[in-house]
Amino acid sequence: FLINFVLTASQIFYVVNSFKVNNLIPRKYPKIFGNRYEFQLKDSSIDVELIKRTQWKLLIENHCGSWKGIQTGYDPQNDEVADHVYSETILTLDENSVPPSIRHINKFVAGEIRTDYEVPYDAERVKVKELGVYTKDKLKTRLCCNAEVRGPGSTARGLSVEVSLRGAGDSRIRVLFSYAAEDFEAIEDSNTEVRSGWLGGLFSSAPSSPTLFAARSLELTDVVVTRERLNRRPLDVDPLDSKPLDVDPLWVRRSSIDRQVDVSNSERMRMDGQGGMIVSEVSLADNEELEEGEEWYRRLLPGDIEVEAPRIILLQESDTNGLDHQNMNSGSVMNDVMAHSIRVSAPSKRDSNGRDRVTVVLAVADGYVLDPQTGRVNSKPPQLLDFFVDYLSLMSQSASKE
Repeated sequence: FLINFVLTASQIFYVVNSFKVNNLIPRKYPKIFGNRYEFQLKDSSIDVELIKRTQWKLLIENHCGSWKGIQTGYDPQNDEVADHVYSETILTLDENSVPPSIRHINKFVAGEIRTDYEVPYDAERVKVKELGVYTKDKLKTRLCCNAEVRGPGSTARGLSVEVSLRGAGDSRIRVLFSYAAEDFEAIEDSNTEVRSGWLGGLFSSAPSSPTLFAARSLELTDVVVTRERLNRRPLDVDPLDSKPLDVDPLWVRRSSIDRQVDVSNSERMRMDGQGGMIVSEVSLADNEELEEGEEWYRRLLPGDIEVEAPRIILLQESDTNGLDHQNMNSGSVMNDVMAHSIRVSAPSKRDSNGRDRVTVVLAVADGYVLDPQTGRVNSKPPQLLDFFVDYLSLMSQSASKE
């Protein structure tokens, strides 16, 4: 069950169909920043070509190469359940092609694996899938500093979004969040013509329509963390059988993280309209932890990887649940969608005394409908409202005690 979502992780693509939030954005602008800041920049001078070159450069610098890793699927309902898969993500730059391109290939090893040492396997167990060829003008991802966001995108069961963070040295983590539509209610409209337009004519004009089922909410079903290194697989060596230093830092377990943040040395970064970065301050309010409960999933995973996401996304009400919405556009458009935040943080690429934290704000509209004939959930596409990276400078233990 978990592995099926793993295999579709990198197939997420950013759907460009629009709904109300998207009407804020002039279509000539690239969908790179997230709708919130494209809206603020729509009257400014935006250098589209420079932005594309910057995005291309960030992709090459932080994500090209042969990444060998272990994908671990966590069950949000049961912390004891975790499935593992050997993986390899290959992003190969061809500078001689016209235009220069990057070929993206994913490999997975089917069958039982271990995380504490490399399990030999036959070539027949390797599943290969080519996900595409990217160019500067055709990127299916958004980047800022050392972070990358794929999606949000519609899936057969709901929606997914993947966040990647390039860490120190040759390390990288990827975190996939998958949501499935649930709590369906029947739509009985057999005597009325239904409207056309959603996803290839799910609702096509007809004298009668079959019974469909509308979802009331989306539930977080899978959190898939991929720990990767360039050209070598990070292994979770058992400290009982080896020296503690043999445990890869991507698997080090801690019960908690010292969260005393030095705000004066922390900063928030976003893409601007000229291919550069907007750098702003990080406030103490930005670092408030979300309390664990029925509404939020928050976990500290091996490798000092922290994930935060809503457990349930309600579809039948208007809400702006999550982080950093104080300055969002206050127009009536926000009353027509759901806005939810997802955060991923890990040890910083910049230095050992800090953390990198990515915040992704999603817009989710009503309209997740199950077609009983195909078993597929069709929906209006989710959109990215905001995407930014925080560098959090952590105080030393002596300073925090003072």
